[in-house]
Amino acid sequence: MQQTLYDCIAEVLGHTEFGITTDIYDAGLTSISAIKLNILISKAFDIVIKTSDIKDHPTIQMLESFVKTAGKGTKREVQENYPLTNTQERYLYRMYGEYGIHHLQYPISSEAG
Repeated sequence: MQQTLYDCIAEVLGHTEFGITTDIYDAGLTSISAIKLNILISKAFDIVIKTSDIKDHPTIQMLESFVKTAGKGTKREVQENYPLTNTQERYLYRMYGEYGIHHLQYPISSEAG
């Protein structure tokens, strides 16, 4: 399990200069890269976790303990379309004005493209 976590983290960080007790945020993880790590861990262990779980368990040792009990019995809900978050709406508004928000209702799809 530690090796799988290590591999996921190394893929996101783009380096292997950390150990099992290293705070992965100190090693270079950002809030944005934590989202990618969340996806990798969720897929690797078939569990449901939140990005905040990674922040609360920022070392491989801590993540291992958490992953052993996380999300068991909970399945990820896959929707055909996902509504925009407030942050995405603000971004679209900055990029495209009112047109972007009102005409791009569901730009995020769960289908691989």
